Amino acid sequence: MERKLDEYQPSKFLTFSVHMDGLKDEHDLAVCRDGVYDVAVKAIKAALKRGHRVTTNTTLFDDANPERVRKFLMR
Repeated sequence: MERKLDEYQPSKFLTFSVHMDGLKDEHDLAVCRDGVYDVAVKAIKAALKRGHRVTTNTTLFDDANPERVRKFLMR
């Protein structure tokens, strides 16, 4: 996403929705790829800095640790 940000002008009609499944360990495990959490967070920050709207789509699994979920949501 970050590589393509300059191709889009910030607009109230455009929102980037980023899939996030919790904190780093949970997210990378859920998507079966190490390092993806860090890439996503970096892209979110870059988009916000450029004035884009960003939302996240988060799946909470049955075995989610409530304290880690709280940390994630408060981040």
